[in-house]
Amino acid sequence: MYCISCSADLSEGAEEPAPPAAEPQPEALSPALAALAPLAQVSANPFADSPPAHGAGPIQPIGDVQAWYRALCCSTSGLLYEDPYLQVGLRITATGPSAQVGMFLGNKAGQALERLVCAVPPAPAFTLALGSAPTVIEAGKQIMVPLEVTCLAPFTAPPTLQLGYTLAAEGRTLARTLDLPLPVTRFCQPVDVPASVFTARWAQVAGAPFKLSQPLKSSAPAPEQVAAVLGSLHLLVLDGVDSTPGTVCAACVFHCGAPQARQVPCMVKVEQVEGHVVVTVATADAMTTDSLKRHLVQQLDALV
Repeated sequence: MYCISCSADLSEGAEEPAPPAAEPQPEALSPALAALAPLAQVSANPFADSPPAHGAGPIQPIGDVQAWYRALCCSTSGLLYEDPYLQVGLRITATGPSAQVGMFLGNKAGQALERLVCAVPPAPAFTLALGSAPTVIEAGKQIMVPLEVTCLAPFTAPPTLQLGYTLAAEGRTLARTLDLPLPVTRFCQPVDVPASVFTARWAQVAGAPFKLSQPLKSSAPAPEQVAAVLGSLHLLVLDGVDSTPGTVCAACVFHCGAPQARQVPCMVKVEQVEGHVVVTVATADAMTTDSLKRHLVQQLDALV
């Protein structure tokens, strides 16, 4: 239903690179972005006045919402949510601390979806500007709602989408809050680091809260699988850093801040420790370390 076709240097004394030039926005986003509304106008609970369902039970998704989320974190487009009546697809363009999200909401039902709720509540680490959405999606129709995001600071949780509608003829409603696929890695840029620099900087980060480790719960994924996941999350897998069999090292720079840009160099090791695969993240910012470690573990645990 939905249509979405539509190098930093970590060595001593090096200057931080300027953020890359902004890429052109997708054409589908441009017209609506001109009329963005600040999220301060969005209700803290847009579901408060939704009528209760008086027919069948609440509307449920027809797939794994968490799996859709994880897949979108590694991609620029895909499915965020789907139930028997509504399909929501996203297209995401990110550059440095900024992201533009096109949300495509398609009505699969043979009747209108009424009392539509499409809201993104405020989040302290972001500026969020959401385009207007109609209150009704007619049968068989699709709408696109743009969202413009700027990451201001390190964060532990991504922004969320409050999604709801009423299927009047059947007396059924949807009221659901979804995580948007805007994790810390969405604002990361791969960076090439010489092996000697990586090793020296790794040793300089002594421990918590700037260097954190966590074992995976799942069976040990192959190093090739680990490298593929890290690459899809905007980290650069580095060769020649650690010759220990099965160890994967990677680096990136996390971008945040506006108008004053900030860049946080990040280093990652995934290695075998006493029969377990352990993810270790080291950065100069405690919250970035924790957020990146949690997200990488979530993504890697889903491999098996």
